[in-house]
Formats: sequence, structure tokens, C-alpha cells
Amino acid sequence: AVERGEPYDLELRVTGPDDADDDRPVRWVRARGKPQLEDGEVVLVRGTFQDVTDRKKRERELRRRNTRLTALFENFPEPTITYAYENGDPHILDVNEAFAETFGYDEAGAVGEHVDDLIVPPERREKARQIDDRVRSGETIDETLRRRTADGVGEFRFRNVRLPDDEEIDGYAIYADISDRRERERELRRYEAILNEVLDAAYVLDEEGRYTFVNDRLAEAYGADPVELVGTESWTYDYVATELGPGAFEALVDGERTELRLETELDLSEHGSSVIDVRLTRLPRTGDFEGIVGIGRDVTAQKRREERLQRQNERLERFAGAVSHDLRTPLEVARGRVELARDECDSDHLSTVSDAIDRMNELIDDILTLAREGDSVRETDPIDLGALCSDCWENVEAPDATLDLEAGPTIAADRQRLRRLLENLFRNAVEHGSTSSRPEADDAVERGSTSPPSHAREAAGSAGASEPSVADAPEDAVEHGSTSSRPEADDAVEHGSTDSEDGEPEVTITVGDLEDGFYVADDGPGIPADERADVFDRGYSTAEEGTGFGLAIVREIVDAHGWSVRAAESTEGGARFEITDIRTAD
Repeated sequence: AVERGEPYDLELRVTGPDDADDDRPVRWVRARGKPQLEDGEVVLVRGTFQDVTDRKKRERELRRRNTRLTALFENFPEPTITYAYENGDPHILDVNEAFAETFGYDEAGAVGEHVDDLIVPPERREKARQIDDRVRSGETIDETLRRRTADGVGEFRFRNVRLPDDEEIDGYAIYADISDRRERERELRRYEAILNEVLDAAYVLDEEGRYTFVNDRLAEAYGADPVELVGTESWTYDYVATELGPGAFEALVDGERTELRLETELDLSEHGSSVIDVRLTRLPRTGDFEGIVGIGRDVTAQKRREERLQRQNERLERFAGAVSHDLRTPLEVARGRVELARDECDSDHLSTVSDAIDRMNELIDDILTLAREGDSVRETDPIDLGALCSDCWENVEAPDATLDLEAGPTIAADRQRLRRLLENLFRNAVEHGSTSSRPEADDAVERGSTSPPSHAREAAGSAGASEPSVADAPEDAVEHGSTSSRPEADDAVEHGSTDSEDGEPEVTITVGDLEDGFYVADDGPGIPADERADVFDRGYSTAEEGTGFGLAIVREIVDAHGWSVRAAESTEGGARFEITDIRTAD
């Protein structure tokens, strides 16, 4: 000002004297002055000093606040914009990073645009316009809206923050994405609706065994309202500790176990006691604990039926034993009379009677075996299928047949029943497959007979060859369908021993693997396609003297294990029996 004659207007930081303490006060002053000139020379400077310390503090605080707000705005986790109204419409002034990521519009693409044009679906424009009017009128909004995002339409909780004293910004608009939360809520409502519809009692427990959810079925069993049960302690906690030992429930909570299964009899209400099958599952099976889901199924009626069935089976077993003895005794008397008659005379009628007695014994064996095999298999053992096939083959008299083992899995089964199944199928293949040396008229297709005179499709009575009868009559050999009293030729036919002229095997039986089981196939004449669905029926036979129980026994054994069986055609055109749905042994 002195040198150049120019006015000045400065804000200066003023401190105390140099010898003052380090914490001497700092003041801000505004210095304004103007030089006075005479003949073009500065003769003096007139000026003023104004203490502006308070204003400087306010400005500094405002800058700090703006810096914090800017940082908060940019790093706020919810999509947010600043907006101002132009001609009554909200236009974007700035967007944060979350908005850009969610809606796909960064600052360059969003600033200056009408917010509705960017993110409002066309069908919701009218609703959006109404919200704009409410915000402009000064109303604070907190509503759930659907808005168009970079990945499609989502649900958002919309809130506005008004800034009435700001000269540039009219306010903030915050869009909290609640799509996942709403979906979880809808999913939870769906689950609750499903759980309330099921016939089982369903509930969720916390780590201390208290109910956090109870469906209507369980509440009904208690005779209470579901809301009343939430927060109360379940009987499950103490019962698990009593039945499975202390710490069993905690092991489920900690993830050491993922599931518990138990059965108990409860008296929950005036309906009386019930047998309940309970399954407890950790939620989730791995990770942080969220709860234990319990499903209780009333199996009272089922248990009562099982008890009745057990009593019926026991009575049937006793009846079968008695009937077997009572039927076989007169048959053996008749056999003895036939042998005595043969000593006195030679008549073809005596051979016919002897064959009829043999057939009656076989029929009794098959009927008793069929009755026994209907029981479900409750206990299984790991069985080497290949080794068992070899053992079974030793019991099949078939010198002109060969067994080709291509199966080797270890399966879970009842050994004795599986043995009977294999022997029946092997004898069936031998009886029907070894036909090349027989007269064509003799090649009867029987699904289930081992009667001596017929060359049947299947070896009935095979069960009796390897399993004792339920009867305990003294005539053990006869009880088991023995053929010791028959002519030698008849016995060879019984087991399919039919030599070919060149001595070569007449039938090859193959046991092979399937994806979930195994098959038994032969290279014989096979089964007509229109008869395959009937071969497992009880009594079905095309042979005049067949019992029709052999393959029916196979199906009973299969059903008792929970497996499946079907008849098909082998690759050589013969018969093929496929046993599937088998569980391999661990």
C-alpha cells in the first residue's frame, strides 16, 4: 500500500509476544486500509483492524464438518444421493460409491439427471411422482419401494433427509437395499406356513433348549397357543440328557454332532400318552449355531400295528409248523404204501402216485418259504456277492452248465435270503436254459417249478434245498423236498442236468454288476416280452406240473430288502433278471 499506493484487505493471525508462554492465545484480525495520496505520493495509510477470531473458528469448524460429511457420504454403506429441485423436479447433485455399485450410475452418469428417470421402473412412475411431491412439501418419507438396479428390480427402504438451511442442497435420499432381507422374510413365512400344515410337530430350540418357534401341531398337542410356548423350556433338553447322557444336547449345539434320533412316550395333554419319534437336527449343520430343528412324529398307531403284526406272524408261524407236520404225515404214509405196493406188483400208476407225492412235498415247501420271505429284513450283513454266488453254485446240480462271475460288490443283505434268491435264479436258468438236447415239446416255460417231470423255466422248491422247514417233523429229508426216493433220471431232470451229445455246456449263467445292483442272465431261449410282467406272480406257470412259486419267492425276498426286480432279455437273447436299488455295504 505504501510502495504502490494500493488498498488492502487481509486476515491475519496474531499471537502474543515472543516471551509469552507457548499456549499464548491466538487471535485473528481483519486488516483493511487505503493509502492517501498527495501529488501522486502516499502520505499516509488509513485502516482498521477487526477481531474475526470467532468467525474464523466457525469457518474452521464448518470446514471440518463438511469434510466429515463428505467422507461419510462417500463411504456410507447405503446407496445415497444429494439432490436439489429444479423447476419442481429432483435432480441429482452427487452420488456415493454404494449408489454407483447398486444402480450402475456413477457421478458422471448421474449428476444433473432426474432421479426418477434413472431408477424408477416405468410402471411405478406415478407413485414416484407422488413421493417427489410429498418430499418437496417438507414431508419426511420412510417407505419400502421397488427400484431398478444394475441387476434388475430390487426392494429398498427409502428415507429422505431435508436440509432446509442449505443454499445448494435440498436434501439426501437414502436407498437401503432390503431385497435379501425381504426374501428371507418371505422364505421364513413360507417355511412357517409349511410347518403349520404338516401333520408332524415341528419346533426350533435355542442353545438352552427353549422354544423359539412352535408350529400349530405341537401347540395343539400341548393344548396351548404357539405364542405361549415360545421362550419356555422344551422337554427335549432333559430327555436327551437322560436318554443319551449329559452333554449330548450340547454336542449338537457345538456341532460335534449334527443329528439326534430318539423315541419316547409322552403325555402332553388330555389326549393321553403317545409314542413320538423325534429327530433333532442342528441348523446349519456346519458353521455358526442358529438353532436346533425338532420334528416329532406320532408313531403310536404304527407301533400298535407293528405289535399286532408281530403277534399275527407268531401265530402264523405256529400254524404253518402245525399244518406242515399234519400235511406231510399222511403223505409219508401214502409214500410208504406205494413202496409196499411196488413190492407186490409192477404198475405205472404207482409211479404217477409217487410223483404226485413228491409234487405235494415241493408245494408245501414253496408255500411255507413264500410265507416266511414276506417279512421285512431288519438286520443285514456285508456280503461279498461273488463269493456267495460261488457257494450257491455248489448247491445247484448242473454239470453241463457254467457260471460266469462278473460281479464283485459287497452288498448289505440277509445272507440266507440272498442265498435262496440266487439259488432259485440259478436253478431257474439251468431248468429253462439247458434245452438243446430235449424234445421241443418238452420245453415248457414255467415261472416257478422244479417238479421232476417238467423242464420248467424256474426251479421251485429251491428254498427247501438250503433252508430248513418251519416244521420240525421227524421226516426231515421229506420235509425239505428230498428226491432220494425218485428214479435217478427224474433227479437229473430236477436239477437241469441234461448232457449234450458233444459234452459241451448247454447253458452259461452270468452274474454281472449294475449301477445299483446286479443281474443274473443266461443264454437260453429267454422269456417272451409279453410274459415278463407276469413271471413273478404267485402260481403263474406254463408247465403242467409247476408250482409257480419259485420266482414269486425271488420277488418276496427282493421286496423284503426294499430292492426292485424285473425280467428282461440278455445280450445273448436269453433271460435276464435285474436286481436293483441295492445299498452297498460301507
